[in-house]
Amino acid sequence: MSEIDIRRKHALPLAKARQAAERVAKQLEEDFDLEYRWEGHSLHFRRSGVDGRLTVSAHDLHLHARLGRLLAFIRPQIEAKVHEHLDAALAPARTATARKPGARRKS
Repeated sequence: MSEIDIRRKHALPLAKARQAAERVAKQLEEDFDLEYRWEGHSLHFRRSGVDGRLTVSAHDLHLHARLGRLLAFIRPQIEAKVHEHLDAALAPARTATARKPGARRKS
């Protein structure tokens, strides 16, 4: 069995981090036909050949998934999609934290 384990730090309030996790889950649902549900601060997802969770904390998002034998062959593509969706979901937070307080954006 193959596994995917990804952690992404963030500086979001917990509610915003949970919204980001929900966006990631919706994209993964579309891409891979996953079903998901929330249990506390963990979003559990599954489909035939995949079982995992995306846990939201005050400091990071942690995705852990176990892939069955057939999906293990496309693990790199699955992992790339997960990274892409995490990047997109956390991009506004990264941009905001990258700017210095009081700094002005150039037009």
